[in-house]
Amino acid sequence: MESVTNLRVLLEEKRLQAPPPPPPPKLSSRGGLLQAPKPQQTQSTNRSAPESNPAPTILNQGQSGATATQTGKLAAVAVKYQGSPYAFGGTTPGGFDCSGFIQYVFQECGISLPRTTYEQIGAGIQVSRANLQPGDLVFFSCGGQSTSHAGIYLGDGRFIHADQTHGVHIAELSNTYWASAYQTGVRVR
Repeated sequence: MESVTNLRVLLEEKRLQAPPPPPPPKLSSRGGLLQAPKPQQTQSTNRSAPESNPAPTILNQGQSGATATQTGKLAAVAVKYQGSPYAFGGTTPGGFDCSGFIQYVFQECGISLPRTTYEQIGAGIQVSRANLQPGDLVFFSCGGQSTSHAGIYLGDGRFIHADQTHGVHIAELSNTYWASAYQTGVRVR
């Protein structure tokens, strides 16, 4: 029931938004650090909730399977598809499912990955949630189904993924639903 209420609140917030949000800032990397500028606070009399899906702060926390340049490129490519619609079996910006989105982003960065979440979970080495780094894959067991959803970790507790409700968007790992469904992280080598 809580998720239905949350969905209604999100849909109402979307409906109340007057102008569309500005496109995400372009991310650039120097020395392995990516930081998007902080979004400016705007006051709105129509809503009391904070802006959703702010631009990510992506920090390279040590060595990941990808180089700092690849990590930055993965994040920049993934974020540019924010807002793309969800499509079951989708593998293009016209409509993605979760594993199709991941495969597309990695392919655009020159990294070949298998198509399904079941195959993608074996495409690297498992890492604990505490050791996630930008560019790592995060996997979830949704609705009791093992390895049924995946996304790309952006850093700062955020990941980007394609889901049936929002399409491609940024979510928080600390969100009650995602925290309880979290399965593992995988670093692609």
